[in-house]
Amino acid sequence: MKKRISIGTSIVLVLFFCIATFLITANAFQTQHNKELACLNKKTAFYDKLSEVYDKVADSFIKDTTSEDMTDAYLSEYIDSLGDRYSTYLAKDEMEAYTAETSGDLVGIGVHVAYDSDSGGIYISNVMKNSPALEAGIQAGDIIIQVGDIVISSDTYYEAINAVKGKAGEAVSLVIKRRSENISISVVRAEIESESVIYEKLDGNIAYVSILEFNNYTAEAFKESLENAKNDGCTKFIFDVRNNPGGDLDAIVSVLDTILPEGPIINIIDKSGNAETKNSDAAFLDYPMVVICNGNTASAGELFTAALRDYELAKIVGTTTFGKGTMQTIYSLPDGSGLKISTAYYNPPSNISYDGTGILPDFEVVMSDEDMARFYKLTKEEDNQLQKAIEIINSEIID
Repeated sequence: MKKRISIGTSIVLVLFFCIATFLITANAFQTQHNKELACLNKKTAFYDKLSEVYDKVADSFIKDTTSEDMTDAYLSEYIDSLGDRYSTYLAKDEMEAYTAETSGDLVGIGVHVAYDSDSGGIYISNVMKNSPALEAGIQAGDIIIQVGDIVISSDTYYEAINAVKGKAGEAVSLVIKRRSENISISVVRAEIESESVIYEKLDGNIAYVSILEFNNYTAEAFKESLENAKNDGCTKFIFDVRNNPGGDLDAIVSVLDTILPEGPIINIIDKSGNAETKNSDAAFLDYPMVVICNGNTASAGELFTAALRDYELAKIVGTTTFGKGTMQTIYSLPDGSGLKISTAYYNPPSNISYDGTGILPDFEVVMSDEDMARFYKLTKEEDNQLQKAIEIINSEIID
């Protein structure tokens, strides 16, 4: 005989479940409300204290101050207090410069430079294609010793660098030392698409590809370099990421997608432990490869090195890399300033972090302090790390 539940009992049960659901929802809402209220109270106390300090300084401090300078100084110290070397506050002018630099869109004369310790000048390591510098007759190996009225020394180096950049369409006067001769040159600045990849064919059908950084133009330039190398008959590849500080996530992912077989490229882990993996397709570069790195190879430059190592596609030559396995996010603020703060860790395909430790080379080749000081002036024959890479790629070790 089937048991029947009375209408009254059904109503009671429905009411019970409704009340239980309401209480659970109300409790969750109250918990969330309490968290938000606690957060609000903390923010209120923080702003009250900041406002009081601001008023005291504005009313009583004996020297003149501006609210903009005070705000910039405070926010800079606030972010510095996080204890993270990669997080920083960017004032408006710094934000503009950072955005231009990381995008690859620059205003200048179109040269890659380094400090020349011998002369104290600006050493030109490379002149970009289709640049104002190339049009003006500037050559790799030239040394800029004066910019306008600025005579360059270790104290005025960065001031001179900024003076070279200037505004598009305006001329800058340079004095250049070329061997024993000083040459005065006027160059009209222009908007420059940063040349982040340099390809050269070496003896023995070796493609030497130097990746200076990863910006908005790197992926396209890298693919173009690979195609040029193949068309030139190159059958071996040396990738140089020494002194590469890293750069844009999309750029390094696109570059590695060109080289790696199907599988993970990068594993990104956020503050809550949530993981995201970006993957490569099946097409890959099926040639002998060597990567050259050093202690200044960081971030995306390290990911490039680690990824080729993890897939056993390349041998690594040089010294242990920098050891930066964190990702920064840029936040623009309403007044044009910005924040760059660490928001995630990332791991290479093996999912083994190199943050704080770096990547050890398969073949350690240490460059002398003297050679490091004149790194961009070294000939290929003088570059002991490159010579080791050539030796390895021409040997059976690479197989």
